[in-house]
Amino acid sequence: MFAIFADWGTKPTISQLEDFNREIGMDTPAEFRKHAADCEKMAKVSNDPETKAAWKRMAERWLLCAKLADDQDLFQRRRVEEKSSKPQRRPLHGWAAASSRL
Repeated sequence: MFAIFADWGTKPTISQLEDFNREIGMDTPAEFRKHAADCEKMAKVSNDPETKAAWKRMAERWLLCAKLADDQDLFQRRRVEEKSSKPQRRPLHGWAAASSRL
């Protein structure tokens, strides 16, 4: 299951995250929003102004991550739709391939 960890460090972070999501079936934007909500709850119960501000900043960052993940998901869906809507060219075989190189 965790074969995806073998190439961590050699792939871009977003690509690693996409591999991880595919492997475990995680809904990344929803997960990020859950973390943001948890941070907001912690900010509400914190008495110390600095701690409250830190929790609020973390919540904002989690929400930014959720938006970026939503954007990435939308981009990937559009890419898949574009690929599936383009007519597929069949490769030339045999004599046709040889004559097309002339």
